[in-house]
Amino acid sequence: MREQEAPQLAPYQVRRLTDADAAEIQDLYVRCTAFVELVEGRPPASHDGLDLLQAKPPGVKDEDKLVFGLFEAGRMIGALDVLRGYPEPDIWYLGLLMLSPETRNRGLGAQVYAATRRWVEANGGKAVRLIVQAQNDAALRFWERQGFVVIGATTQDTGERTNEVFRMEQRLGG
Repeated sequence: MREQEAPQLAPYQVRRLTDADAAEIQDLYVRCTAFVELVEGRPPASHDGLDLLQAKPPGVKDEDKLVFGLFEAGRMIGALDVLRGYPEPDIWYLGLLMLSPETRNRGLGAQVYAATRRWVEANGGKAVRLIVQAQNDAALRFWERQGFVVIGATTQDTGERTNEVFRMEQRLGG
């Protein structure tokens, strides 16, 4: 099976991002200041866009770090960070789904995740994992509505704060 390059979500354009897109990602981070402050405990930093593109856990290959931009009328309205085969070969990790505030509350997040789920399944993924910070009640409810269940809890050190986080998973294909 040939791997699909990116999740498909008409009428939006979805494409894999590169370091050349760091400024556009940075603009999205600034538009999402409230989210960054909630999760990171600080306002957006000038390096956030590039960090999203480059940061990955030890052992993850560059080709398995996939960052996509969601575009509407040529403007980036969302970003999606996915790790293929992490933390186990048949599990994919969703590191970030961030949508600009003006696009929220119209079902776009659910559409983006549904397209992502189909894409992960088509490419052999058996489960998707993610974390949600305990203080982000809206995100926890969102992911539960998408079919994720809490499989554990841990802490996350952002450098500015230590968050309690819920580890969540959705099994695919059955």
